[in-house]
Amino acid sequence: MTKNLLHIIFWASLILTGCNSAKSTVERVKPVNYIVLLDLSDRLTANGVIQADKVMINEVFKHFVSAVRQNITINSSDKFNFRILPQKNNAPALSGFENKLSIDMENIDIQYKNEKLEHLSLIIQPSLDSIYSIAYKGKNTNLYFGTDIWKYFNEQLSTDLSSNADNIVIVLTDGYFDFENDQHALRNGNRFTSSSFYSRLQSLNWKEISEKSDYGLIPIHFNTPFRCIVAGLNPKTSALNELDKLTYFWEKWMKESGETDLTVISKSSAEKMKKLLTEALNKKI
Repeated sequence: MTKNLLHIIFWASLILTGCNSAKSTVERVKPVNYIVLLDLSDRLTANGVIQADKVMINEVFKHFVSAVRQNITINSSDKFNFRILPQKNNAPALSGFENKLSIDMENIDIQYKNEKLEHLSLIIQPSLDSIYSIAYKGKNTNLYFGTDIWKYFNEQLSTDLSSNADNIVIVLTDGYFDFENDQHALRNGNRFTSSSFYSRLQSLNWKEISEKSDYGLIPIHFNTPFRCIVAGLNPKTSALNELDKLTYFWEKWMKESGETDLTVISKSSAEKMKKLLTEALNKKI
């Protein structure tokens, strides 16, 4: 009888394991919406930036593909959005890459989902090579226009966010809110849409002055929450506190905009940045 009881327990455990396994294969994970924002300003003149960008974009795409497979491709509602940040006189040849490198699995018929995903997997690297080949104009920083990060966050990000997904915004930038003519920048007291006010904060007690005078970027209200990863922060000046300023004002801006989940990654080697990016992407909410 003991032997029969052991057999019953054994087969019961197998059945339960099978049920749990079957359940796990159909259980859906919340979709993820990856939004990659690319700054093609004079940051491209810094050594290693282009290579690091490509490595990080491919890493984000790898996580997207993993999310799709985790949800089973035919059931996936995951999204990968690729955006080039607003910039004066963007090369016309760049205009089609946003649509080309973006995919919304929710809006693709089941029979085409795997085909579309495989197609994007094949074209993403040569497309990135083309983008940087077009955008790179040599080492002369005067040949580049600045990007308007604030404008994208204010005018387009809400459209790109998804209310039924975990939104992760990855900004590849040196951290500056720069464009050519500050006369076009908005101002509200000591709040701006560009980072030109950094020049007023050159002393060692810059943070104290900033807090007293309430310097910062104009906050934006978002109805849909998101995690933000800013990768590639790189001071344009040799000032000792410049990197601290870049980080401080990004954190202040995101917090005042209602988004407290911010990861900041400074410019370093491509492999180190990839490692930090991977850790940020894998972070549990």
